[in-house]
Amino acid sequence: MFYTVKVQEDVSLKNGIISFQFWQQGNLLQNYHKKGDERYIPSEFNVVLISMDPECHEVIQSTLSHHSFCPTLLLTQKEQMTLLAGSYLLVVDVRWNRIAEENPVLKRVRMQVSAPREFLIE
Repeated sequence: MFYTVKVQEDVSLKNGIISFQFWQQGNLLQNYHKKGDERYIPSEFNVVLISMDPECHEVIQSTLSHHSFCPTLLLTQKEQMTLLAGSYLLVVDVRWNRIAEENPVLKRVRMQVSAPREFLIE
């Protein structure tokens, strides 16, 4: 999955975070923590945010979630960065596991974004 993220004005992370969370859809909670129950095992998500600046296509942040219930890409104040105005490419590479292959509803993904400023995702 590929998304274009358009940031209208610089976003300082000095006092906040930006998070991109991904939720596989389906009957997740009922089966997630039952020992020995393999009706739901999260698929592996690789998420990368890349600057689309024509001068430099820089990787801003990336994450690999191995069987995480809610894969999340975080930009935090720890990096003391500012997300500059411009366009970014958000790449979500999912390695669907056997459980998702057998239950197509688990291949539907909902994205939730939290940020101190509004921006456009296409």
